[in-house]
This record gives sequence, structure tokens and C-alpha cells, in this order.
Amino acid sequence: MFERSTVPTPFLRYAWARLCWERHRNSPVRLFIVVVREQGRTVLIAPFVARRRRLIFYDLAFLDSLTPHYNEVLVEQSENAQAYVGHLCDFLKRLYRLRKLQLQWQRDDSPLWQHFKSIPISTGEDVPSPYIDLTNFPNWETYYSGLSKNLRDDHGRKLRQLARIGTVDFRLSTAATVEADVAWLFATKREWHTRKQKPSAWLSAPGTEELFAAVAADGIRSGRTWLTVLSVNGETVAAYLNFREGATLYLSKLTYDEKWQRYSVGRALMLMTIEHAFKNGIEKYDLMISDDPWKERFATGVVATRNARVLMQKRFW
Repeated sequence: MFERSTVPTPFLRYAWARLCWERHRNSPVRLFIVVVREQGRTVLIAPFVARRRRLIFYDLAFLDSLTPHYNEVLVEQSENAQAYVGHLCDFLKRLYRLRKLQLQWQRDDSPLWQHFKSIPISTGEDVPSPYIDLTNFPNWETYYSGLSKNLRDDHGRKLRQLARIGTVDFRLSTAATVEADVAWLFATKREWHTRKQKPSAWLSAPGTEELFAAVAADGIRSGRTWLTVLSVNGETVAAYLNFREGATLYLSKLTYDEKWQRYSVGRALMLMTIEHAFKNGIEKYDLMISDDPWKERFATGVVATRNARVLMQKRFW
């Protein structure tokens, strides 16, 4: 079903869903999986969890990682895709005991969002999801030359400064290094949040690091995991955890060592990762959900991502 889907993001793979359920299963929720079939063939799978509400009623939310990632239904790519999603929505509307549907991290171009956006819903503030369309450029050099001159000059200057310190190395994590690289990424991220006194619910939640370590290890041999690492004299200074699906790369988690901030190592690794993407057949680099405008300096476009609550009351239908 994943191979036939319209939006094959890494967050719809079975391995991802299974690991997400491991995070949810000890909480007061149960699996609520909706399957749509046409003449016996599965054409849509919607992975939800149900939470009891007022005795016999319940709310639905996506089976997710409890971290900010796109949520979507798995729907077969065909001329009937929107009709299949429509069947799902009609089914949900008919569920008498369903009182609320939580649509977390829905892209504006989501097939599911198209069916719900026209009815009364409660939405939070839109969060941008920048992306780079690499097909707009013949090669990396053309893309890079289109960035601002100030950015390019400063990037070159910082790389020369790093080179004077020692050996600067860009690498992709391997099966032998992925466990240590993920551990460094999360330890550095936690340290940053602690020092800045900016608590992060998803980062501090039990099981977060274990989930991403398992997902990264699962995809490392197939090439679906791109954990890019920047080091100076063998010391890791920045890391980006990306997931590849086909010709699209998704930026999941990133961090850098603050001791190296003056050298803009986070930006350096971003540009090195983009260059590597150009040279390895990537057509789109989705920088994903972020309210930090720095990503937009590298982007060629932005898609709105929303959190919405649909009140399943019959007067709407």
C-alpha cells in the first residue's frame, strides 16, 4: 500500500507506525485504524488512536511520533484518490460516538485537509514548511550562486577559518556510526534546551530518542536514512537527521555544538547537505515544520502546515 500511495512520506511507513504505537500503547488510547477498500483491494489506510471522552464518546488523533512531523492518510495514487478520502470523511462523520477529530500537522496540500477545510473548525496558527525544489536548477553551483552574496561570502569566510583550525569533514552516518551519531544529536539538543531554559515537551518525553534511533537504524542500510555529520579534527560539531523517500529528502532533526557557533557550523552543514542532495538525485528537499525563519533563506517555496480540531457535531453535516 505504501508503494502505491499518493504521498509516500517516511512517516507513513509501517516501521514508523509500529514504533509510534510503541510510544502510545502505555497511554490511555487504543488503535483506531480505518481501511477503505474498492472491490476487495485496499485503497486507503488511516492510522488513528482513540481516546475515551465522557464514558461512551471518544476523540480521534493521528497515530504519530508525539513530535512535529507531517500526519497523513495512506491513499492509493489514482484518479479516484480524492473520492477514497471522501469515503473516509463520510465514514467519520457518521460515527455517532466520535466527538472530536484532531488534525495535527496537516499540510495545506494534504488530501485529507482538502475535505475538512471548508467546514467550521478550530485552527491554531499556521506554521510554515519551507522546501527547496532542486529541479529548478541545473546543478548545485547554480543554486548556490542564487543565494544572497552576503550569505555566500560569510559561508566561505567561516569555512576558511575552520580549515585553519584543522581538518573539516562532511560524512554520512553508517551502520557502524548511526547509534553514536543519533546519541550525540539528542544529547546536544537536550543540552541546548537546558542551557537556554527552553523546555521541549517532545524532546523530554520518554522514548523520543529511542524512536528516532530505531527509525534511523532501520533506514541506514537501504539509504533512506541520511544522517549528515560535520566534524572538525574528528570532533562532531553539527548533525542533521534526514529521511529519504524516492527523490524527496525530509529534514527531521538538526543540532550543532554551541561552542562552534561563531563558525556557523549549522549553516555550513545545511549547505553541504544540499550540495550532496544535488549530486545524489534528490529533486526536493523538504525542510519541514519550523517557525524559525532561518530555513526560508535556503528555500524556493513554503507550504502552510496547520493544527486543527474538527468538532464532529451533526449540525455541520
